[in-house]
Amino acid sequence: MSSVTTTKPDWYRILSHWKNKRGTGLSFSFLVGATRKPVGTRFANEEEAMAHAKELYVQLTTDRPEGCQAWVQDCGGVQGRIVTCGSSEGRSMIPFDQLWTEYGSAIVEGNYSLTKGIFHPMVDCEIEWVQEALKR
Repeated sequence: MSSVTTTKPDWYRILSHWKNKRGTGLSFSFLVGATRKPVGTRFANEEEAMAHAKELYVQLTTDRPEGCQAWVQDCGGVQGRIVTCGSSEGRSMIPFDQLWTEYGSAIVEGNYSLTKGIFHPMVDCEIEWVQEALKR
């Protein structure tokens, strides 16, 4: 009998690590920056940023690692929307165009982190935390 190993998507490993350590979810912009190679680096232009964000969005809406579905909800802590995952009963992902309208300019500028409604670049400890999550 052979065993099949499936790799969990980066977004899922990052969200799972966050939920296990700290909280409910992460902003879409943070997930975009966290899934960059290297983590937290800026895009060359808006087209590249949008393409990466759209690819992530497609993964969030189609991948179901461990039966987990991603959705967006409001979060008072960051004063914005966050992506989280789990049982999706009564929850859904908002359209990509709406996420891009809310987060696109911050993503293009490399301001992936959202703290109390203010976008800013990822700091070293966030990058290190993401790198740790991706090793799992």
